[in-house]
Amino acid sequence: MLTDDNASLSDQTITEIIFRIATVIKHADKAQRQIAVRDLSELCWKVGVRARAAIPIWLELLADEDKEVGEWASYGLSNCVPDSIEPLIEQLRHHNPTRRQRACSSFGAIGKEAILAADRILPLLMDPVQQVRSRAAWALGQIGDARHHTIAALFDMASSGTIEDRRSALHGLGGVGRAAANLAPLRARQQEIFDALQDEDDDVRWSACYAIQSLDLDPATHVELMVPRLSDGSERVEEIAIGQLKKLAGEIDLTPHVAPICQVIQGRRKRSATTACQIIGMLGPRANTAVPFLLGALNGEDGSTAIAAAEALWRVDRRIDVALPVGCPWRIRKSSQNGAAWAVL
Repeated sequence: MLTDDNASLSDQTITEIIFRIATVIKHADKAQRQIAVRDLSELCWKVGVRARAAIPIWLELLADEDKEVGEWASYGLSNCVPDSIEPLIEQLRHHNPTRRQRACSSFGAIGKEAILAADRILPLLMDPVQQVRSRAAWALGQIGDARHHTIAALFDMASSGTIEDRRSALHGLGGVGRAAANLAPLRARQQEIFDALQDEDDDVRWSACYAIQSLDLDPATHVELMVPRLSDGSERVEEIAIGQLKKLAGEIDLTPHVAPICQVIQGRRKRSATTACQIIGMLGPRANTAVPFLLGALNGEDGSTAIAAAEALWRVDRRIDVALPVGCPWRIRKSSQNGAAWAVL
C-alpha cells in the first residue's frame, strides 16, 4: 500500500515497487488489476519522473480495452515528464487511433511543458478519427500553442468540421487565448467565435462562450455578447454566461441588464440563479426592481440561492427584516461585524 512518505523513497525502492505492481497488473483478475493500476498512477503522481520505470508499463496499457485502465495510463504518463514526452510523441504516429487519442490526452494534462510535441499534434486536427481530432484540439489549447498557424488551423476546424470538431476547436482556441501574449491572430477572426454563439448545438455555444473569455474584449462588447445567452435553452450555456457577467460586474455597470438577470433568478437553475443573486447584490440599490425576484428566491428549495438572495436583499434596500414573506423557510440574522444579511436554517 502506498503512503504519504513516497517522496522519501530511494529510486531503487520505487523501481522495485513498480515491478511488483506490474506483476499484479499482468496476472491478477480485473478488480485487482484496476486497483494496481490506480496504485501505480498514485505513485507516479507522488514521485514524478522518479517513476520513469513505469513508462513502458503505461505505454503498453495506453490502448487497453478497459477504458478506465487506458485513461489511467494516459494520466500516469503525464506525471512522468520529461522522460515520457518522447515516447508519447511516438504514440502520436501509431496506427491505433486509441493510442493517438490518449497520447493527446497525456499532452493536454502535461500542459505547457509539452510544447515540444505541438508540431506532431497539429496534423492530428485532420485525423480520420473524430475522437483523435477532438483530443488534439483540446491538447493544443492546454499546451497553449499560440502560434499563428495553429490558431488558423483551429479556426478552420471550427468553421468547416463536424459538430464535435466545432466544439473541440472552439475550446482549443479558448485555451490558446489564455496563453497567448499576442491576441491579434485570435481577434482577426473573432467574429467566427461570436457567430458560434448562435449555433444550434448546445455544446458549440458553450465552447464559444468559453473561447470569448480569452479574447480580452472591452467590457461593453463582452456584456452584449453574454446577455442574450441568459435565455439560452442550455443550462450549461446560461451558467457560463452569468458567470462571465459576474466577473464583468466590477468593470461595467450592469444595471441596464437587471431584467434578464432577474429572469435567471426566476428560472431557478441552481448555480445560475445563485450567481444572478450575487450580481444583483453587487449592484446594490441600483437594482431595486429585482426585489420581487429575490423574495421569490427566498421561498425556493435551494439553500445556496436563498442565502445569496437574502444577502442581495440587504444590499439592495436594507429592509430585509420587514420584506420577508410570512412562512418563509429561512430566518435572517444580521452580522454584527458588517451588517450583511445571512440566511440560515
